[in-house]
Amino acid sequence: MHSRAGFSLVEILIVLAGMGLLMGVATVSLQGLRERTGVRQAATDYAVILRQARTLAQRYNANVTVQLTGLSGGLASGYSLTQVRSSGSVTQTYTMPSGVRAKAAVSGGETTLTYQAPYGEVVSTGLSIRFESSRNSSVGVTVGAVGLTGKVVVY
Repeated sequence: MHSRAGFSLVEILIVLAGMGLLMGVATVSLQGLRERTGVRQAATDYAVILRQARTLAQRYNANVTVQLTGLSGGLASGYSLTQVRSSGSVTQTYTMPSGVRAKAAVSGGETTLTYQAPYGEVVSTGLSIRFESSRNSSVGVTVGAVGLTGKVVVY
């Protein structure tokens, strides 16, 4: 009588099929995580730019405007920060990460915010921009500037 050592081909195939199934589930979960992380990062970057705009308006005693750019069908491909100085205007342009889009959170809402010198107060109140995944619009984060001071909130 021979003793059998090792695994049969059927046993190995069953283990490989189970591993493949687990890897497929993990890949789907990681893809959703990557979408959420990209949207959150884009919204955070925009919030930082809004805060920087207010600081620039106060520091240089000049109006600073932040607006969505590349609007197509209400969706933006980026945003810009424009500072008006006595020597002319300075504009910095930023693009959205791949797979992320931005729009006014309210249909027909504002897409431009201006901080006025010397105190960095806002011209209009109630800016609200929604960042979302271009593949799944339910994955989103909203950035708002509220009140006279244009306090930035991310929700």
